[in-house]
Amino acid sequence: MSDDNRSPTIDYLRAISILWVLFYHFVPLKFFSKGTDGVLLFFMISGYCIALSAATSTSSWHFYAKRLGRLLPALIICSFLTTALKHAAPELIDAHRLLSWRDMFYSWLALPTLNVLHIDYLLPDGAYWSLDVEFHFYALIFIVMLVGLRNHILLSVCAYAAVEVYLLKVSQTNLVFYPFFIAGLAIAALNARHTLQACFGIAFAILLDLYFLRNGFTQPSAPVELSRSVLLWIAIAALIGAVKIHPPAAVAKILAPLAYVGLVSYPLYLIHQDVGLMFFNWIGVPYSDTLYPRLLRVFLAPTIFIAVAGFIHAFVERPLIAPFTSLLSGKRRPTASSASFPTPAQ
Repeated sequence: MSDDNRSPTIDYLRAISILWVLFYHFVPLKFFSKGTDGVLLFFMISGYCIALSAATSTSSWHFYAKRLGRLLPALIICSFLTTALKHAAPELIDAHRLLSWRDMFYSWLALPTLNVLHIDYLLPDGAYWSLDVEFHFYALIFIVMLVGLRNHILLSVCAYAAVEVYLLKVSQTNLVFYPFFIAGLAIAALNARHTLQACFGIAFAILLDLYFLRNGFTQPSAPVELSRSVLLWIAIAALIGAVKIHPPAAVAKILAPLAYVGLVSYPLYLIHQDVGLMFFNWIGVPYSDTLYPRLLRVFLAPTIFIAVAGFIHAFVERPLIAPFTSLLSGKRRPTASSASFPTPAQ
């Protein structure tokens, strides 16, 4: 999609999410101590955008091809850069974070196919765990569309989650992320004026999250606790506001840098963690709660990695997403005169 056709308010939320994660990894401040909360907000935004993408897809495979086209170009270049740096300077990263080139190449196949070959491998970066969650959710939407329930995605996902939770034999599960995806789907339904479905979806997401909280469900990457439930409630309100409220042009101009961070948030997420650890080890700035290293990290982390992410967006994402999607979906890329632009924030 065209960068000009994006929703700036959605990008503001993306920017908040990625900055939250960025400062969690590099700045020892209590306010950012729950960095995975930023990822949970990403999941809610993803649920919203998934609904828009499904609505403009001609088939289940077209939907999945668009998701692959959106994620794989930046994933390939960022994982390659990360792996190359680890091989070039292994002394700058903990040994357990090192990986082989085979692991990197296989991750490009394993993530979008849900590791159908069941081969053990290491992800190129510690932050990539969320991509595994994302691709599993995309696969669920693909199946829902494949069986002819395209117009009932929200209700189908709620039914699936309810059945899966009922059948669970363990308390540790990635299903604890579903309230955020479902809330995003529900807000998309609200924006499409399917009010009853939207209210049901939001209520289901909140009740499902409270069920996980009350019954002691766990997930190592994002502990299930009351603060997470509060985040869900606040994020629902924030996303509804982002969808419904459009800032005046003067305000949007002031917030343009924040919207840009949202625009490049995906490559920023992919490249920041392990490469950032190596960078700060290389320049000798420790992870410390003392003033000098904290100030350096607050300034350098966003400055350097937003610039790197912007470069990847301009020279990898922007030119490759559309042709890569067309190649995977088997659809000829439309010309500028005949293009039908997708809904903002897709």
